[in-house]
Amino acid sequence: MPFNLEELASQLPPEPEATPPPAEIVSARKAFLPCFEKVFSEGVPEGSRNQTLFRTAVMLIRDGYDHVSFDLLRSANAKCSPPLSEGELKNLFESASKESNGQPRYKSFGCEDVMASLCDRNCPLFVKQSKKAEAPEAVKAWELNQFLANDFHEPPPYCQALLYPKGLTVLGGEPKSGKTLFLLNLALALANGKPFLNFEISEPCRVLIVQAELSEGRLQERMASLSKAWTTPEDRLYLATLRGAFLNEKDGFETVRKIVDEVSPDVIGIDPLTEFFSGDENKGQDMRLFLDRLSQLTTGNRSVIISHHLRKSAEGGSPDFNSLRGSSVLFGKVDTAIIIAPELNGQITVDFKTRNCARPAKIIAGYDEALILKFIKEAGARKITDQNILEALRETPETSVKGLSERLAEKYDCKPATVKTHIRELIEAGKIKKQGETKNAKISLA
Repeated sequence: MPFNLEELASQLPPEPEATPPPAEIVSARKAFLPCFEKVFSEGVPEGSRNQTLFRTAVMLIRDGYDHVSFDLLRSANAKCSPPLSEGELKNLFESASKESNGQPRYKSFGCEDVMASLCDRNCPLFVKQSKKAEAPEAVKAWELNQFLANDFHEPPPYCQALLYPKGLTVLGGEPKSGKTLFLLNLALALANGKPFLNFEISEPCRVLIVQAELSEGRLQERMASLSKAWTTPEDRLYLATLRGAFLNEKDGFETVRKIVDEVSPDVIGIDPLTEFFSGDENKGQDMRLFLDRLSQLTTGNRSVIISHHLRKSAEGGSPDFNSLRGSSVLFGKVDTAIIIAPELNGQITVDFKTRNCARPAKIIAGYDEALILKFIKEAGARKITDQNILEALRETPETSVKGLSERLAEKYDCKPATVKTHIRELIEAGKIKKQGETKNAKISLA
């Protein structure tokens, strides 16, 4: 039976109206800023592609392009050489869509960041920011009741008690105490949004580690080991090895700031202070300039953590916050201080001082085979006493100073030098007698 084409055509569903491409939808609503117009018309070269597309995604989400945002981002990506894969682009878009307390985490980016290379000096945003920089914002004095009624939004910490937006944290430890390994573990925890030791991390964030402690080959070995247990989150953790980039000098600061602007991290780790500071750390004026530069890096709710050496403690003493090398200006400026000290069996004690919350308890932590830092227990619950030493000598009537010190230090979670101090005081008090003056001198009850 022959088909009637007209009758058959009348039974077919109507063809959908052609949907205009994303660029036409946008042009019908509002125009992009000149820098973003260049992204959509010309694309971005590989060197700054990821970061520029990330800012483009933030702009689309922030400015309310809603369901067409990802399509628009895809059209910009298509102009890049080479473009990101579909999977990479989706991950980037999801990262730009992150929220904090129900609000977009990434709200805006200034003209000084990676978009500066695409900037048009006639852009209304550039002109507005230039005028704002020339005229500082007036300080407002609040009447108390108005002040209390105002809804000041305080962003949550990146890591409970330790890292706050626009805050400075110092990580102190003696040379070879494991500060870099501690910092790398913290960076991976932040990037994965998983707990660090016994501290909560509310959600994944972007982290940049700028370091001069390890060669890139050695750093790669460390990260390869750590990655066996942690995942390697895409577009959340960045590593840069720099030497001779002193933050208290203009050229060095600009070098570091350029990297920060390209990555736009939430948290910046600098390891160690001595490699990024060419001044005299004992001079308050030099240290203030350095700290001012660190403050400039915390714009946009960023947090900075910087590792620093301690003075070597005298025998019998444990490192504390007064052991931080250099001017007291540093310790007075920081929001959080973390002090780590090696213990027996590869463990470390970790102590804290905080400005923004109750001081956390000192803890004992340790590394596993993959160099992952694990919480073990709270420290300081058990203290060595003279009575402990006398009881140990009753059980072992004759032993050496060294042997007894090491055995009791492990039992009572303290340093061997601390036990030796107690032994010396008991000898002076006539309760213990000592035979000889060497480290292996025998001791017994008097």
